[in-house]
Amino acid sequence: MNYAVTFEGIVSVFKIKMTVHLIVVPMLILMMSSFASAAPNTQPDRVKLSIEKYLSPHLSNPERRDQNEGVKVGEYQAEIWRYESFERGDLERKLCLAMRSLIFGRVPSNEGVKSIFNRHSSLREISLIFYRLETSVTPDLDGYYKQTQQTQITARLTLQRDRLFHLNLKLLDQSLKGSQCVTRAKETLSDVWISEKILERRESLKIAEVEVRARFPLPKRGKASLTD
Repeated sequence: MNYAVTFEGIVSVFKIKMTVHLIVVPMLILMMSSFASAAPNTQPDRVKLSIEKYLSPHLSNPERRDQNEGVKVGEYQAEIWRYESFERGDLERKLCLAMRSLIFGRVPSNEGVKSIFNRHSSLREISLIFYRLETSVTPDLDGYYKQTQQTQITARLTLQRDRLFHLNLKLLDQSLKGSQCVTRAKETLSDVWISEKILERRESLKIAEVEVRARFPLPKRGKASLTD
């Protein structure tokens, strides 16, 4: 058998190995960097992902939300911002659903706020903040009108870590229902605040609605006759 190896053969094999090395190693580095960039690498990012996973605070797609809706995370607290004016509709029902969503999440598969506190020991409180948009129009020097929008907080619900771990969540799940839901929730949460302006506006809209109905009553439906 001929075991002779030429110098040119050794060089060609070496070149092939170097070429493979130069191709594979950069690819591995690129893949590792992409995985690292996709994974949350800061505490606020991890808290935000946990809130989105265990509470599902926003059910709509991001592109369909208001730009102010989202999760804001500080050093010891997190805020969930949702667009809701509370000007119309059943206030008690809306507040009840909001309070339940803060504790248990918005969909049945959610694990709830307790899982978030368990996974993030530095987090001390989570607040659910509702807001409306106040639009103002001002003229500029060129004779055009500039429209600006500012957020006005309509309600704030806060639950602190120390408060949560003294609660019986199974019993609470049964009690936060029906006509006593809001009363029980106020006793349960660390803080519940509702804007006085919104309550006054609700009352004004209610009075205005009564006046409109008095001035323009709906026609009464009579019994249909056999000749109609």
